[in-house]
Amino acid sequence: MENDKVVTIFSIEKDVTFIGRLVSINDIVLKDPYVSRQHALVKFKDNQFIIYDFNSSGGVLVNGEKVKMQWLKSGDEIKLGHTVLIFKDKKEVTAYSEVTELDSATRIMKLEKEKE
Repeated sequence: MENDKVVTIFSIEKDVTFIGRLVSINDIVLKDPYVSRQHALVKFKDNQFIIYDFNSSGGVLVNGEKVKMQWLKSGDEIKLGHTVLIFKDKKEVTAYSEVTELDSATRIMKLEKEKE
C-alpha cells in the first residue's frame, strides 16, 4: 500500500496485451464498472509500447488527454474508467519483489486506486 492507495503490479510480457473488465478475453482484468469489457490494448512495437483505445465507451486518457493511440513512456498515467494505471519501466520498480525476475523487455503497469 502506498499513500492510502492499493497498488497492484501487472507485467506486460506479450507483444499484445488486452485490458478490460471481462476475465475470459483480457490479460489484465480491472474490476471497475466504468471499464469496458475489452477497453484497451497495449502493443510492443519497434522496442516500445503503444496503447490503443479498443472502441471503449469511456475512452483512454494518457496524462489527462483522450487518445485513440499513444506511444507510452515510463511515468505515463493511463486512465481507464475510474482506474489509473502508471506505466513504469522495469528498472524503476525493482523494489517490488514480484518484478525482480523480469527480463529487460518487460514493462510494468502499476495500478493505483483508492483504498476501499
